[in-house]
Amino acid sequence: MGAAELEAELCAAIRRGVELDTAAVSAAEHAKSAIVAAHRGFLFKLALQYSKQGVANEDLLRVASDSMVYAAATFSGERGTRLLTYAWFFIMRDLTSAVRMQGSALTVPTRSMSELRAMRKVEARLARRLGRAPTQAELVAEAGCSDKKVRQLRAAGRAASCVRWETLCRCGGLGGERGSGDETISQADVLSAPEPEDAMAAREEESRHLEQLLSLAVELLPVEQQRTALRLRFGLADGRWRTLRQVAAGMGRSQETARQAVADGVRSLERVLARLRLTSAVEEHMARMGDLSFKWDDCT
Repeated sequence: MGAAELEAELCAAIRRGVELDTAAVSAAEHAKSAIVAAHRGFLFKLALQYSKQGVANEDLLRVASDSMVYAAATFSGERGTRLLTYAWFFIMRDLTSAVRMQGSALTVPTRSMSELRAMRKVEARLARRLGRAPTQAELVAEAGCSDKKVRQLRAAGRAASCVRWETLCRCGGLGGERGSGDETISQADVLSAPEPEDAMAAREEESRHLEQLLSLAVELLPVEQQRTALRLRFGLADGRWRTLRQVAAGMGRSQETARQAVADGVRSLERVLARLRLTSAVEEHMARMGDLSFKWDDCT
């Protein structure tokens, strides 16, 4: 039996254990162990990408293993996708969430949060104008602040984004005590935040990761015309967002056809992201890259 056939058998055994909850559970547990053991090197490599961020390597490996088992239980090879390609999506999502969830909360004064919002607007405006993430020097010139102030705001903003992402996924709003006028960020994220020089690289790495997740989600859409329209609209190939007119030119279709393809694609993409619990994370990334008030409806 080949590797692909063996993986299919193990995935089927895990599904039977989940669905039946009978004697198949024992076989499912064996299949889970076999799946994790067969891909331990792959899981360890992904987990190491998040080391030294406040979560023990053993815990990261356990999260990756659990995600691998979940992926195997929901995997279907009918579309020709390899198990590792399918599982990578869930593993990276859960590792990112594990790092963001660690730590307790600390309050940030409202005035400081206003400064963070202002810096994010400057960063988003520059990113939209330049078509890439702005450098430290460009932010200093645009914001009219000192170099030290910009570095502090960017480091704090990175930590605030982590908790905002998780809070939005849970309750649709920002944390903090009711009526206090303050908002919350993760204390562990602040204390373990990298030095300013490394913070920019970490932010860029996070953006690349979310872009990869978005690209993979787009590839899961069933209609080729929708996939093409969204690749052009979001600049998934070259990082350059396009207007509907430019999308139409790239597709060789009318602007109305392109608009409809983007609208249908966005609705399908929202369903895919909702199933994977990634809607808020991707919205925040898109806002940071293009428009701070980004919503899916803006794309259509």
